[in-house]
Amino acid sequence: CPQPPSHGGAILEQLRALGASLDWSRCAFTMDPGFSRAVTEAFVRLHGAGLVRRSRRLVNWSCALRSALADVEVEPRVLGGPTVLSGPGWPRAVTFGVLVRFAYPVEGDDGEEGSPVSPRGPQCHLGGPNHLHGRHVRHPFTGRLLPVIADPSVDPELGTGAVKVTPGHGHPDLALARAHRLPPPRGGAHRFDARERLVAALAMRGLFRGCQDHPMTLPLCSRSGDVVEFLLKSQWFLRCREMAQRAREAVTSGSLKLVPKFHEKNWKTWMDNAGDPKSPKMTPNPPQTPDFRRFYPTSLLETGSDLLFFWVARMVMLGQELTGRLPFSQVLLHSLVRDAQGRKMSKSLGNVIDPRDVIAGASLQELQEKLRRSNLDPHELAVASEGQRRQFPHGIPECGTDALRMALCSHNAHGDDIRLDVATVLSYRHFCNKVWNAVKFVLAALGPDFVPQTPEEAAPRRPMERWVLSRLARAAGEYGRRMEALEAHGALAAAHHFWLRSFCDVYLVGWGLRPSVRLSGHPGVTLLSCAELGLRLLAPFAPFLAEELWQRLPRASPASPTICLAPFPDAAMLAHWCCPEVEAEVEAMREVVRVVRALRETFRLGAARPHGECRQGSRWPPGRGTGGGCWGRDLGGVEGVEAQDGH
Repeated sequence: CPQPPSHGGAILEQLRALGASLDWSRCAFTMDPGFSRAVTEAFVRLHGAGLVRRSRRLVNWSCALRSALADVEVEPRVLGGPTVLSGPGWPRAVTFGVLVRFAYPVEGDDGEEGSPVSPRGPQCHLGGPNHLHGRHVRHPFTGRLLPVIADPSVDPELGTGAVKVTPGHGHPDLALARAHRLPPPRGGAHRFDARERLVAALAMRGLFRGCQDHPMTLPLCSRSGDVVEFLLKSQWFLRCREMAQRAREAVTSGSLKLVPKFHEKNWKTWMDNAGDPKSPKMTPNPPQTPDFRRFYPTSLLETGSDLLFFWVARMVMLGQELTGRLPFSQVLLHSLVRDAQGRKMSKSLGNVIDPRDVIAGASLQELQEKLRRSNLDPHELAVASEGQRRQFPHGIPECGTDALRMALCSHNAHGDDIRLDVATVLSYRHFCNKVWNAVKFVLAALGPDFVPQTPEEAAPRRPMERWVLSRLARAAGEYGRRMEALEAHGALAAAHHFWLRSFCDVYLVGWGLRPSVRLSGHPGVTLLSCAELGLRLLAPFAPFLAEELWQRLPRASPASPTICLAPFPDAAMLAHWCCPEVEAEVEAMREVVRVVRALRETFRLGAARPHGECRQGSRWPPGRGTGGGCWGRDLGGVEGVEAQDGH
């Protein structure tokens, strides 16, 4: 498998460590020749259909990433006033939320860029707007003459009613510049160095007029934390309205199902704002390769809920446009994984959890070293390190892949954001240990000479055998229903409850089974059936544990080489085991045990004493010598109901 540089290689390692069941022979990097040819082919076809054009527009630019950003990658941060911030690659911390006021010398010649004033505004710093119309101001550093332009878009209530226009500064400035045919800007120095040098130079020339607090919204790059700048660049743009219309019709007609249900109006809003094409419909002409016919379209796309408009809608539009078919029939939207406090995972907070650290464990020193190798500036590194020390003072304990998978799957992916707590992963590690010990018990009870039989050949007759197999059938039915509904957390809960509450706590412990006693016939088949089918239920969530233990169990021939190829238990397969009346009877007996234990706790009754001795050393009934009984003997000895001849 080719190893893409940096983050790509780390992602592949994480997928392997998590036990992703993938065809690794098809592993590829998005910039590989095959993918590049496909992108070129799609671009040429879209261009030929008149859907692609080139235009010079403002883009969201991350100086740290040296890349343009989509709008959804820009996170607005509201500042109430002066705020000191640091960012990646900045020479020093910078204060935002401040408005700098300065003066221009007024001249009368021609110039380049503009300084518009409001034609209805109050007096500006060098006179009223009518007085300045047609005049020019001289740039304090370059000497260029800038025309004073009257434009109604300037807010007369803001400052002096006059504002400096830099065409590439933002969308309003660009609109003004294009309306008045102003030239594009030129620059050179680092943006934050230039700011300080300009203010100092204005002060030296006597043009600086002071600073004032300026509440503002600052755009930040969601990936790097850098302040996003507008940059005027030539970009390719794809017209989307016709594609969006066809995609919307497919979605609203029911061809594409969103799981969980998503408000149709939200989907329509994105589609309606996608563009304004006037191009003819392109005739679909998909490539008819064997792989294409085999894998397109897929049945289900599973992705984060935050990517619905960012990627899913585009895949739907382009899939239809280029192939004539939807790329998938269902979309499963999972929640976002956050830390235990509900915060978004961020390197600057020190709360990012690498799944490999949870699987193999990591000391605090190792976690801190990873932070130091990141691209955080010194201030952010100090904050992140402290946050990491508070969250993981003793590092992260080794939990294993299966425990991490189950912890993640235990959350309702259709609900609120997932809060990943290492304590939850640890609890599933303990559950894995319990399953391991249960299978070890089964192997000891069956012995090395046990000959497996099918459940049909040795149908259970005793009440507890019928009860536990009925519970297994019920768990398999609930598991199947939850999986059909794409509710992994419910399926895991069904398997978890069977192992913990039915098989281990009741059948193995509560009914007096002993590993030293060899079991055969009906009891042996029941024990093996519960362990073997129970492992099949666990396999999708705990593949390593299930495979290891399943390979150790005795199996009838011919047997599957791996649990992954063994038939999956379902309700129809196990329907003959369902026995509601036995379940009700056993539940009544368990209720008796619960009541007796509650009475014992209420009256502080201890374990059984020698005959005639009570907890305080007195005898019961009083005055009847050694023949008396003791409440402790009658009730305190009840620890469970032991099976007598299987009953």
